[in-house]
Amino acid sequence: INAEYMGAKRPRTDFLPPPCSIQWVCNEGFHQKVPCLVALIKACVTTETDAFVTLKDTSGSMRGTVHRRVFEEHPHLGVGSVLVLRQLSVFSPNSRAHYLNITPRNIVAVFLPNK
Repeated sequence: INAEYMGAKRPRTDFLPPPCSIQWVCNEGFHQKVPCLVALIKACVTTETDAFVTLKDTSGSMRGTVHRRVFEEHPHLGVGSVLVLRQLSVFSPNSRAHYLNITPRNIVAVFLPNK
């Protein structure tokens, strides 16, 4: 796995809380910002404005949107990339559907798949 960082140095992650799971977000964490999440991009569909992704971890899968500036800052981001995220907002149109909103401020690190 290749790491793509926001700067020349490896980002500090010691300030992050232990990662939450997608299962936790879907069951109870959607009422608040998600403090930390590590997930793999399982599927990605881009549009002219943003992208729709399916994220996966060991506990399950969840859909979300990725702001277009994320792709401007991380042009190689795609299926197979692993995201380390913080302070994620969750959009819940009803009690059973939850979607993550990912912006550049949420990204701590991106790990790209080996080609």
